[in-house]
Amino acid sequence: MRIISILTFVLFFSLFSVYAEDGSALWLRYSTGAKAIIMNKKQSPTLNIAVSELRNFWQGGIPITLEIQKNKELRALGNDGYIIRASKDGNHLTITSSG
Repeated sequence: MRIISILTFVLFFSLFSVYAEDGSALWLRYSTGAKAIIMNKKQSPTLNIAVSELRNFWQGGIPITLEIQKNKELRALGNDGYIIRASKDGNHLTITSSG
């Protein structure tokens, strides 16, 4: 009987230490991490928005270069297409947009 009382006591008080999420931030969880190092060669409204988003939410800590290019590879992706490439050593990321 004493063991059941102890187990009930432990179970009851362990419920107060359990944290449940409501799921509202399931995919939008942004914790502060390393600041973004962003290199932007051109100025445009689209790039300014991208820079703002990366500064606020990028946590990778590696340098990022943003580019807008017009070439055959990107034209095939449409106006909203983009390519993300990492350097071979993994110390740099390039995001190239078609528009």
